[in-house]
Amino acid sequence: MKGLEVNGLMTLGFAGVCQQTELCNESLMLEKLPACGKSFEEMMKKVDSRKWCNLTEFIIYYDNFTQCTEREANNASCFWPNPLAEGFITGIHKQFFSNCTSEKVHWEDPPDEILLTLVLIPVALTSAMITLVVWCSKRSDILITEFEKRNPVIQTGKVMRLSISEKTNLLEAYRKEQVPQLVT
Repeated sequence: MKGLEVNGLMTLGFAGVCQQTELCNESLMLEKLPACGKSFEEMMKKVDSRKWCNLTEFIIYYDNFTQCTEREANNASCFWPNPLAEGFITGIHKQFFSNCTSEKVHWEDPPDEILLTLVLIPVALTSAMITLVVWCSKRSDILITEFEKRNPVIQTGKVMRLSISEKTNLLEAYRKEQVPQLVT
């Protein structure tokens, strides 16, 4: 029984939708699509033609048009979108939205002074941060080395095993030059 269920799922596809077996009736689809265009045209008459380039003014109408073209393509056993439906939709776009091309923005490089500043600031900040990190890491090594010289009992390995509060106490004592002698 399990084998039949798996075979059924494979036949239907994992989405549970029957695979299309009929051939696309392109002439039926091309016959029905103009009704979608006519409906869209009637709806667009409600919108001021100066607002045709603002999608928010007619998005519902356009959605209805899209659903109509998809429904008619599927009724004709055609996939959607397909080249014929896209050609029809392109024709509708040319009819209503041919004047909606956006003006292309011409980008220009900033003046050299500004460009140089915009490049050098991050480079300088990065270099300063790297220098600061390296200096701090060397400084902590110097502190530990100086501390070990004054306290030969403490070795680097032993300092590294101390808790944070013990290290803090040792550094404070070092700063005050009151370093206690630790017993190993």
